[in-house]
Parts: sequence; C-alpha cells; structure tokens
Amino acid sequence: MARRLPRIALSLLALASAAAASEPTPVVLVSHSFEEEALSTGPDTFAVFEHGRGRVDRSAEFAVSGWSSIRLEDDAGDGDFPELQGYFPLRRSGWLYAHFALLVTDPAEELNVALAGPAWFQLAPDGIAFWLRIVSGELVHVSDSIPRRLLGLRPFVWYGVDLAMNLDAGTYDLEIREEGLADPVVQLVDRPNAASAPGSAVDKFSFIGDLPGSDRSNVVYFVDDVILGVDEKIALAPLIAPGRRRLFFERCRQPEWRARSAAFCPEPPPAVAAADAGGPGGDYLRFIAEKRFEEALFLARERGLDPDLSAAARAIWHELAADAAYFLGFRDEAAELLEQALGLDPGRATVLLRQADLAFLAGDLESEQLLREAIYGSLDDGE
Repeated sequence: MARRLPRIALSLLALASAAAASEPTPVVLVSHSFEEEALSTGPDTFAVFEHGRGRVDRSAEFAVSGWSSIRLEDDAGDGDFPELQGYFPLRRSGWLYAHFALLVTDPAEELNVALAGPAWFQLAPDGIAFWLRIVSGELVHVSDSIPRRLLGLRPFVWYGVDLAMNLDAGTYDLEIREEGLADPVVQLVDRPNAASAPGSAVDKFSFIGDLPGSDRSNVVYFVDDVILGVDEKIALAPLIAPGRRRLFFERCRQPEWRARSAAFCPEPPPAVAAADAGGPGGDYLRFIAEKRFEEALFLARERGLDPDLSAAARAIWHELAADAAYFLGFRDEAAELLEQALGLDPGRATVLLRQADLAFLAGDLESEQLLREAIYGSLDDGE
C-alpha cells in the first residue's frame, strides 16, 4: 500500500509548444533534488511503497545538490521491498533523456532501477526499457534481455547516471561518472533497450531493493537529482569535484541548515546552551551563525572541561568545538577534539561522520570507509 507522506513530489513542468518556436523547445518532464519541506504523492507525481520493514525517506545524510536526498532501505527476510515509483507523461517516440545520482553504502547488496511503460516492470514491449542492477558488488545493465557488467562500485561514493534513449529505435546511450573523477567510468553508445523492443513507450521509473521473490537484500542507498526531459540533452554541472563534497561540518554552519540536518548537528546541552551574551563565553550558536569561530571554539572547549557536566554533555561540547576548529581551518585540532569526544561517549555517530569527513579531505579513503561502516555496517562477510 502506498504511504502518503510529505515526501518527494516529482514536478511536472508544462512548457510552451515547440510548434511556435524555430527550434524544438526543451521539455522537462521531471526535475527534483528533494529539498522541499512538505511534498505530496499523487497519480501524476510519484508513490512511496514501504512494504514489510523497508523504508523510503528524505535524508540529510548524503546529497549531491542542496542538502537532501532520498534514502531507501530494504530488509532481507521481510517478504517485500521498498520502492520509490515516479510517473510522467507517456512517451513512445523521439528521445528521452534521464539523469540521476546514486550512492550505495554496501555494493554487495542488491538494488534495481528501471524505466518502464504501460506494461509495467516486465521484459516485454512497453515494459522495462532501461534496467540497472547491482548484483554482488557489480553494476550491470540489462540490454537485449541479457545482464551485462558495467563496473564494480565503491561504497559511499556518488555515481551520476546519464541516459539518452532513442525510443523509436529501441536503443540508448549510457554514461556514468564517479564522484571526483574527470572522465566517465562508463560510456556506451547505441545499445538495445532492456527488452530489445523498438517503439516501446515509457511513463514511469522505479527505485527498489531486490526483486520480488528474492528477499535477500539489506541494501541502504541514496538517490538525488532525478531529471527526465525530451528534445534536448539535460545539461548538468560536473559531479562533485574532489574536496567539494557537502560535509557534515558544513551542514551545521547556518541556522537554516542546522534545522534541516538536525540529526547530524548536535545542540549545545540545555543547561549551558545560552550563556550570558555579554560574558566571555557568549552563545555558541550565535557565534557560529555570525562566523565568530574563535569565540565559539573558546566557549565550547571551556564547556567541554566543565566537571559538573555529564560525560555525554562534555562529548557534545568537544564535538561543537571541533566544528568551530574546522571552520577556522584547524583540521588537526578538530581531529583531536573528535577523538576526545569519542573517549567521553564511545561510538557517537555524529563524531564518526565528522571523522569520516576529515579522512575524505585528507585523501584517506580507506579510513573514511571504515568510519562510515561503523555506522552503516561492515562490507566484509560475517561482520
């Protein structure tokens, strides 16, 4: 049963008729980066299916543009799968261009992405036209009804997928880019669609966990920047360049973004959240908002040493001090403060995420992966 929640509404943008223009008018069918606070499902937008123990939620954990993406989580053995299913006006001829970004926490877990038509999700005319799968750590596409390997995926890395479908010919071009790399990691041209069926119509897309009847996947993955259009290739900025990823530190810098990322931005403990504004400490959140980072660091370090506070409260102040140190460019001090926070409150998830950010910035991708696995689970068998 579809759950109606304030989730993603994939907007339908009606543009002027191409007949009145000297050249074909670009038409965007779907465009969403999942930033809206209050969104609704519907027959012309999308449906969220949360069968079994699966979940589909908007999340501030990872994002390509803005601060939010969609998080899908499957649960092996629950007899079903979660699904984000979106709709757009039926297209049977011409070109369809699609883009989306995908990040997986464990490439060993299965997921499926598809574009399909009125025959729904089966390999048949007007059924599945484009089908991506992750199976045993490998990204594959189904072309001419045959699964074909594309590449092995890295965990916690964004991949941008760009698709150009010639609906009349029943073929597509596919390009995939990996976060931080200048050149595409996949480039395919003129490949038969999933069912090798020229003229197949499309009017829907789907992101799910494993296939019906399989029920083995514990996948957790994120989707962002879903765009579909016709007549003109979708122009997008390059996928996140090295060092430009949206970091958890940055999410906590401005009040409006703190509110959107509340799960990752700890609040100062209530008893000492607002000191005398005229005193030497001041108000930490005000200092951060006003970019008075040295004062914020001094206050947070002072509070973190207060023997009257609990260990958990002092850990929060150490973490807040690390944020201020990071904003000042003191990464080594930020790392030291985060270690001290873990000593006071072992396993604190928001600390681990910040440590993963620092590892990413230092180019230590192995440590970054291990830190994220501490939250999302190990990729090794038996862990």
